[in-house]
Amino acid sequence: MQGASSVGLATLVVHDVEEGAHVLHVVGEIDVYTAPEFEAEVAKAPSAGLVIVDLTPCRYMDSSGFHVLWRAAKAYGDRLRIAVVPGTGVNRVLHLMQLDSVTRVFPSVDEARK
Repeated sequence: MQGASSVGLATLVVHDVEEGAHVLHVVGEIDVYTAPEFEAEVAKAPSAGLVIVDLTPCRYMDSSGFHVLWRAAKAYGDRLRIAVVPGTGVNRVLHLMQLDSVTRVFPSVDEARK
């Protein structure tokens, strides 16, 4: 594990380098209160290489968190991948906001690395 940062009271973002990819594991919830810190953590990803935002342990994300992901997709382009468990509330909103049309979405970090 490269490093962990607390984002608000209910969220932890863990930065890790796994098989050449920079992975941000988002644990807990992202809302209007934690989104600014979440965005700061996403911005810490390196300027080169694959960046995976792992939302599989994320229990809740409101529109402010999804806007962070929209901006990340714009900044990182095709280097950004999102891992999210199919059928969860986070996954449903991700699809409703059409984030899957601007970045690649996978059911796990392992799939996102391929």
